[in-house]
Amino acid sequence: MAQSEWQQLFVIMVDSDPVAWEVVLRRAEMSDVKPVFEWRNAPETRKFFSDPDPISWEGHISWFSQAIQSKDICFLIAEIKCKPVGVLRYDIMEHVAEVSIYLVPGNYGKGIGPALLRSGHHWIENNRLDVALIRAKVLSKNVASVKAFKKAGFVETVYTLEYSVHTKDL
Repeated sequence: MAQSEWQQLFVIMVDSDPVAWEVVLRRAEMSDVKPVFEWRNAPETRKFFSDPDPISWEGHISWFSQAIQSKDICFLIAEIKCKPVGVLRYDIMEHVAEVSIYLVPGNYGKGIGPALLRSGHHWIENNRLDVALIRAKVLSKNVASVKAFKKAGFVETVYTLEYSVHTKDL
C-alpha cells in the first residue's frame, strides 16, 4: 500500500479478550469514500448515531472530503490482518479530542472496539501532542459501546466518557 508522508501507519499490539489484536491505524484517504459510506449507512451502525437516518451520497462525499483534509480532524481507518475493521474519528478542539468510533459490519462482539480505542489513544499520544484529553459522547442505549469505552480506559463523567492522554498540563 503506497502511503504519502502524512499517512503514517501506526501499529500496536493490544490485549483483548480472548486474543491480542494487531491493529494498524492509517489516515483515511479519498479511495475510502465508498466503503466508509457503506459502513456509515449500515443499519447496525446507524441505529446508534444521534441521527439514525441514512446519509445521502452527495452529503457523504462533501463531508468526507472536508474531514480528510481538515487539520482539526484525525480520520483513521483501523485494520487487522490487512482488512478494515473500524473507523476512528477525532475532532480536535484546543486540547480536547472528541472521538467517534464505529465498526465495519461483521466485526461486532469480537472485542475489537476497545482494541481500536486503545490503539487510537496511542496514535493521539504520538501524533497530536497538543491533545490532553479524549472525550466521547455515547448514547446511553448503546450499552456495548459504553462497555467498550470503559474497557479502553475511559471514565464516565456526568455527560461523557473521557480518557486522559497526558498527565502534564498544556
